[in-house]
Amino acid sequence: MAPILEHARSVVLASGSLAPLESLCSELHLLPPSAKDSNTISQSSDEAVNEEEKNIVSDPLSSISGRLQVVPRPLEANHVVDLNRQLLAISIGHFPDGSPLSVTYSNYNRTGFHHKLGLAISTVIESIPHGGVLVFVPSFSFLRKCVSTWQNSATWQTLLRSKGEIVVEPSSSQEEFEEARDLFNGTIQKTGNCILLAVFRGKMSEGVSFNDDYARGVICVGIPFPSSHDRSISAKMSYNNEQRKFRAKGLLSGSEWYNQQAYRAIAQAIGRCIRHAADYGTIILLDSRHCDDGHSYNQSGNCSAHANLPKWMRNSVRTLRKDMRQIGRNDLLGGWDNLQKEMAMFFEGARVHGASVIEKQRNDLQKKQENYSQLSQDLSFDHSSGQWSSSQVTPKK
Repeated sequence: MAPILEHARSVVLASGSLAPLESLCSELHLLPPSAKDSNTISQSSDEAVNEEEKNIVSDPLSSISGRLQVVPRPLEANHVVDLNRQLLAISIGHFPDGSPLSVTYSNYNRTGFHHKLGLAISTVIESIPHGGVLVFVPSFSFLRKCVSTWQNSATWQTLLRSKGEIVVEPSSSQEEFEEARDLFNGTIQKTGNCILLAVFRGKMSEGVSFNDDYARGVICVGIPFPSSHDRSISAKMSYNNEQRKFRAKGLLSGSEWYNQQAYRAIAQAIGRCIRHAADYGTIILLDSRHCDDGHSYNQSGNCSAHANLPKWMRNSVRTLRKDMRQIGRNDLLGGWDNLQKEMAMFFEGARVHGASVIEKQRNDLQKKQENYSQLSQDLSFDHSSGQWSSSQVTPKK
């Protein structure tokens, strides 16, 4: 970043996974020099430019310090869709049999865990009436264990009956990745249904657009924390902890940074669907750690379990309860049976609303084209003067 900012007057950072912004700006040395300067601009633009020029000569790092735009404040945008009609986001913390659903390493080797997880996923998928479904799990080793368990039980056949085809993300070459992606896309084009089993931070979870029927559902299994045994991860955590002693402002601690990486991976996976204003789908978070406990809320009223999710959806996540007792502020009562009814109602309404959005877009486009056509007939361009003028003659009074 430093070499870029040394030669550029303005740099725009745009992404769906930059938040939390304060931490990002602290790591890039973009925060203003004082808390007071974060809300107001104390120097004129000319003075700021002169100061930057001095800094470039003296110290490359100081040349980028304090260059964060603060008026207007950095933008963390909402989604373009009507979330009440086009998104059904649900966190689930229990299996269909009522036992706790927590996708942690200590549960991986428990008898029946992967079987119950497969039953939960297949129940969700059966409730999605049409389109592709993306299922993201924490790692390739976890994915292989799921596939092996499900293929040797009735779960695999249940999934096949529901969507007809299952594509598993490969962990090897680019060529195999492209073959899997093309198989999924081709199946959707041919039958309108397919299941993709993929991995957080894998190639399927970043940079691939699954709009419309390519993804009517995204199922996020667990919370994909990076491997704590990775030396680069442990080094980064130690670095953040050490740096906080010298410049505490905005910089995350090692454990906070570690937690953030997991939720950034979730944000990337969630972002594969609902890609335009008329798109719609359901996002299912399978893990008790995603569920509202009814007690922990921040100043914005968001429960702590949803605080790290993307801003555009964190207020829309509902927690599925086992029974009719309400615990949190945005619960879906009635357990797994009611979940299937809720999803049926959602998709019926979302399909109609999505069609109405497309129709409105077409009408608006047609009106703009007609207005432009009329405008182009009324105006003429004078090449000698380089100006436009109206071709209509104003009547004399």
